[in-house]
Amino acid sequence: MSENESNALHALRKDSNIVISKPDKGNGVVVLNRADYVAKMHTILCDTNKFQPCDHDNNVANLLKFQNCLRHLKGEKAINEDTYR
Repeated sequence: MSENESNALHALRKDSNIVISKPDKGNGVVVLNRADYVAKMHTILCDTNKFQPCDHDNNVANLLKFQNCLRHLKGEKAINEDTYR
């Protein structure tokens, strides 16, 4: 990526009306209107053929277990700080 392209991306990141992400396939950069992105994500996540609602309390408990496991692995030096984060 050239310096001009990099500077342009840094300027675009400051715009809260857009989303910058990687494409699904290949290398590159995708710049999307935030409202369109949020609407598309909502449509995808509300598709009950692909996803189903889950129990929030169970998710929180599972997340806490996962975080404890990560802390343990980090403490045992089984994973480094980058992997932990």
